[in-house]
Parts: sequence; structure tokens; C-alpha cells
Amino acid sequence: MNTKFLLVAQSVLLFMLILVVMMGIGLLYFAPPRPAKTLDTVSTAIPTATPAPAPQSATAQWEYLGVDYGQYSILGTEYDFDAEVTRYELVDVADPYGSMFLDLLTKGCTITDSIVFDIPAQTCIGKNFIGREFVLSVLGKDGWELVAFDNHSSESAYQVDMVFKRPLNPCDDTTPCT
Repeated sequence: MNTKFLLVAQSVLLFMLILVVMMGIGLLYFAPPRPAKTLDTVSTAIPTATPAPAPQSATAQWEYLGVDYGQYSILGTEYDFDAEVTRYELVDVADPYGSMFLDLLTKGCTITDSIVFDIPAQTCIGKNFIGREFVLSVLGKDGWELVAFDNHSSESAYQVDMVFKRPLNPCDDTTPCT
């Protein structure tokens, strides 16, 4: 009798665990997207300097820029329906864009440890959400064209790698970037 009770209790607990995991996946998948900021709502000057072009042959006509963009779930907020912010984003790209996006995303945030385990930093960055459309707009206004897009998303993270190109145009004080 005692072993039967333990077997039933074990089965019920396993079923409840599977149900909770499935609900969490459903909440992440069906969570409404947050509105992204637009260029009009953010007072940030688009950088005029251009990243140093990669070493190329004398006949090269393009310069390329790689961008890693991701939105991640903040640890512990998957089941917290009262959480103000449940996701944060990171943008990894060469300067001058990298430092500009980093400044926008971390404005007012104190990051003391690895961002992966720093829930207060993740929440702060989540409040500074700018959105992928903003990143694309900034690069597009500076002449970059999206030529490759690789999606590495999962249930808990939206992760994409993007490659941009633009005509090779060395800029200096006398020749503006196009």
C-alpha cells in the first residue's frame, strides 16, 4: 500500500513539473512583443566616423560589418506575471556603433558581474529597450545594406547574426561618408 501511494505521488509530481515547463514555454512564445523606440524618440546622433575597413585588395568595392543582436529572458521572470520587464537585449558590433548602442542600452545601469547572472543589470537594460528596428535604422541611415541574416533563436532567446555591406568610401575631413 505504501509503495503504491509513493508511485502515484511521484507520477503526479512528474505530471505537474511537465505542465509547469510547458506553460513557461507557452508564455515565452506567446508573450506580446514590446514596442521598439524609433529614431525620432531617441536623441542620439548617428556617428559620422566609419569603422576601419577590413584589409582588402586594391580592387575591393565593399566594406562589411557584422552585427550580433539578441533579446534574452531575464532569469526568474518567466512565471512572474507582475514583472515590469521580462527581456533585455544586447548588440555586439564594431565601433563607433558598438559603443553608441552599448551606451544606449546600459544608460543608468550598474553592471557588476557577468550580465548572464546579474538580474538587476538585466532588468535595467530591459528598461532601455531600443529594438532591432532601431539598430537597422541607424545602420541604414549610414549607408549599410543588410546582405545576410542568420537566425539562432530558441525558446528563451532571440539571437540573430547580420552582415551588412556598403560601398567602400574612405572618409576624412574633406570627404564625407556616403
